[in-house]
Amino acid sequence: MIHIPDKPALYTEVLRILRPGGTFVASDWLQSEAAASSATMREFCEVIGLTFNLETPDNTHRALHKAGFIEVALRDRHAWHKDEVHRESSLIRGSLKSKALELLGAEAYEHWLEVRSKEDIVLDKGELRPTHLRARRPG
Repeated sequence: MIHIPDKPALYTEVLRILRPGGTFVASDWLQSEAAASSATMREFCEVIGLTFNLETPDNTHRALHKAGFIEVALRDRHAWHKDEVHRESSLIRGSLKSKALELLGAEAYEHWLEVRSKEDIVLDKGELRPTHLRARRPG
């Protein structure tokens, strides 16, 4: 969902096709309020080479309600994701480095390190907020 530019339209369409009383469950990468104007977030998005359409948790919650969902709940997975990325980075830079270089090649490995370094920064600053979404269509 991170690449979808019009999330309100997505939520409206999901609501339309979901059976009455059905539950919408998804995961999306959200951003903190501060991330919208953050140079480190822009650098992360640039180095990863993808177009991210990041929303804040508050805007996501409002958009789901506005689409017509009820019982909207967001579960911030930032702390877990940050720990996982740091653990993975540590392994790839350490005990798995030779295997990663063998499988990826030096250029791809160096790019991966650059992406991870930028991601580490935005995660440490709390700007990137992987989040689980849950909402129900009224019965």
